[in-house]
Amino acid sequence: MTRTTRAGVLLLALPLSTILAGCGGGGEDTADRRALEREAMERDLDLALQPDSAPLQPELADVPLAE
Repeated sequence: MTRTTRAGVLLLALPLSTILAGCGGGGEDTADRRALEREAMERDLDLALQPDSAPLQPELADVPLAE
């Protein structure tokens, strides 16, 4: 191979390998990943079902302006 061809191949291979590595290798869905996702969803659901910790505001009544 000539020097120019080698450089061209390297310039093409680097972005392709980066894209493949960034995609996670084909989207493997392992049991560990599913368990972690299920645990996170259960935690979010538990937080959503808890009552608010902020005190309730008293009913606001209309008050006439002082003149």
